[in-house]
Amino acid sequence: MNSKPRKSYTASYKRHIIDYAQTFSIKDASQRFTLDHSMVYRWVQSRDKIEAQCHKKKTCRRIGSGRTPHYEHLEVNLLHWILSQRSSFLSVSHEDIQKRMLQMVRSIEPNSTFKASQGWLKGFLNRYKLSMRKPTNTITKKAAVAVGQSSINVDAEKMAEFRTYVNEAVVKYQIPDSNILNVDQTPVWLNMASSGLKTIDSKGAKKVTMLRPEGNPREKVSIILACSRNGKKLPPAIVVKSGRQKPRLRLVNGVLVFMNPATSMCNSRIMTQWMQIMMSDTKSKCLLILDSFSGHLTTEVADTCKSLNIVRAVIPGGMTSQLQPLDISVNRSFKSKMRKSFQFEFERRADFIQGRTAMEQNLQWITLATRRAWNAVDASTIKAGFHRALSEINPFI
Repeated sequence: MNSKPRKSYTASYKRHIIDYAQTFSIKDASQRFTLDHSMVYRWVQSRDKIEAQCHKKKTCRRIGSGRTPHYEHLEVNLLHWILSQRSSFLSVSHEDIQKRMLQMVRSIEPNSTFKASQGWLKGFLNRYKLSMRKPTNTITKKAAVAVGQSSINVDAEKMAEFRTYVNEAVVKYQIPDSNILNVDQTPVWLNMASSGLKTIDSKGAKKVTMLRPEGNPREKVSIILACSRNGKKLPPAIVVKSGRQKPRLRLVNGVLVFMNPATSMCNSRIMTQWMQIMMSDTKSKCLLILDSFSGHLTTEVADTCKSLNIVRAVIPGGMTSQLQPLDISVNRSFKSKMRKSFQFEFERRADFIQGRTAMEQNLQWITLATRRAWNAVDASTIKAGFHRALSEINPFI
């Protein structure tokens, strides 16, 4: 007896045969498409399953192929248990899933041979689209209580209030996109030219060393960046820690440098000076988006904004990642270009970084690197940050 090779058919092809059989007859369909009469009859009887299979993303070749879970109702209960554990921010391991499933099976069938093997575990995870993940955030037990749907609703309300305030101010004062500004201070470490970088080297090399600037490798500066909604960029400014007792203001390579005696962080005095220098020429009304940094909330800054015809829009605390354009899309692009620019200037101007007073000598290449990196940031990146920050789309939904 000659054996014929088995054939498999897609669900869409079976549905086509079913439609033909119901229009004419099963006999005509089997003769027209050279198929067995009993097989066409079984397809007609299973029309609902075949229809459901056709609507899936991936077309299966056989209906009901694969092993059916023996304890499907228990797996659903297991899935609910996993989701409840994760809703409480508790970890769930592979061993926890296997032990839990064994307990449920033994509770209804004490003599069952079910072992919750690795094969079953893999199939269970695939069936319910689960996988082992690395945590992207960790919180305390006290904070976990506050992180719920209620806090999400509160954050959504704050975001809506901030966007409403900005949009109403723009309409009320007829502020153009060129006068809707966002300013922020971002820290930059001087050793970023060598830290975290990768380089091509010989295979098997036990030690791979990269050149770094001399002096204090943990020295940092704060860079003040400002941009408008239409993609325009204001000149950058730098805040550095100076050894002098009195604050100074310098212009190095066309970049404004604030020499602060105490720290390289920005404060209300520096913010006031920056606004008086950068925004004093603006005749029409401006809207300035600021984060809730304490140096932005002082009376000195408020009086300066009033005298310069500036409307302040302060972002609620903890929401700069959703409402500050510079944090959303610009700072990351700027720092990646800053790293390359630092490396270029460091290799090109190694004579500027020798000696003990590293900051005074480093200002030459720091300012050039800052200006080059800021000029390289694309205007579309800035526009995308403003669009995402000020749009009405709720990111929690």
